[in-house]
Amino acid sequence: MNIEQALERCNELIKAAHANWIGISNQIAIRKILNYEEIMQKELIETKEHNRQLALELEKKDKEIDEMTEYITNLDIDEDICKNNITQPELCNEEYSNCKECIKQYFYKKVE
Repeated sequence: MNIEQALERCNELIKAAHANWIGISNQIAIRKILNYEEIMQKELIETKEHNRQLALELEKKDKEIDEMTEYITNLDIDEDICKNNITQPELCNEEYSNCKECIKQYFYKKVE
């Protein structure tokens, strides 16, 4: 029996026709469980939507960071930042092709 079948069965058991053999107190308990399950389903949907919104916000922030690092790279201050990158010197090279990543790492470390 899957969860949908179990929920259907529980919904059937709380009908008045079954009160004699299942008992009213058991029906009340089943009704409470069904209500709880419904509340949990709604909360799950809300949580998933909230997580989706957060993911979109993070994606937007990542794009903003990329734009800022691109701007900084074009200002020619990237060389100073890359030269000061002592935690990840492997990112730096003579062509400065990894400057964007160096700049990101520089500012990430500043906020830690």
